[in-house]
Amino acid sequence: RNAGKSSLINRLANKPLAIVSDYPGTTTDPVSFPMELAEMGPVVFVDTAGLDDEGELGRLRVQKTLEKLRLADVGLFVTPAHEPLTEKEKTMIAEFMRMGRPLLVVFTFFDGSVHTTKEDLQNGNWVGVDNLSGKGIEDVRKKLLSLKDMIQPEPGILDGLVREGDFVVLVTPIDLAAPKGRLILPQVETIRELLDRDCGVMVVKERELGLFYHQLGIRPRLVITDSQVFHKVAADIPPDQPLTSFSLL
Repeated sequence: RNAGKSSLINRLANKPLAIVSDYPGTTTDPVSFPMELAEMGPVVFVDTAGLDDEGELGRLRVQKTLEKLRLADVGLFVTPAHEPLTEKEKTMIAEFMRMGRPLLVVFTFFDGSVHTTKEDLQNGNWVGVDNLSGKGIEDVRKKLLSLKDMIQPEPGILDGLVREGDFVVLVTPIDLAAPKGRLILPQVETIRELLDRDCGVMVVKERELGLFYHQLGIRPRLVITDSQVFHKVAADIPPDQPLTSFSLL
């Protein structure tokens, strides 16, 4: 606790996402923070409770931390540079290394040296940071980016459904629930993934779908609609036309 995990998250995001205080145990349950990390693209950082959390509630919090750790592609082991290495830290490092995943040791409160019990950790992948000044934060980003090829990206929402050169129709209702001047995030993400896969995309509202669909001259590989108009969309296209919704994707 109070190793500077939440402060590190805020520095990496360049904004105050996580709550920070001098009181040990400020972070209780794991909190996920999605952000963009340079050419690695969208990633999720998970801020957890400290490994030395105490009491029955503390034990449960550490258990939650371990659950998140087993899902992580990369571990950031955040430890104060000037404090001795604890038995709980040794155990946690050994457990993560057994998982065979990359571990980046982040020494916080770093002034150029570490406690003698932590010198062995400098034989691996490590970086020293000062969360107050921001010194070393860019090195953390660079170290994480160097691990890019070791991280398994999550499957795309259209994996196995479309391929290069396919044509896809998106049906996006514009009603009072729609954000003014914008599309909702699932629609935007679907458009972007289709473009990344070199597909053609047509976006229409449900009221215009019937008009444009029957003028296409090309059969869409897939029609994707907002679930609230699923039945109307299904009625306006041939029964054998593959159809799904943004929420199902």
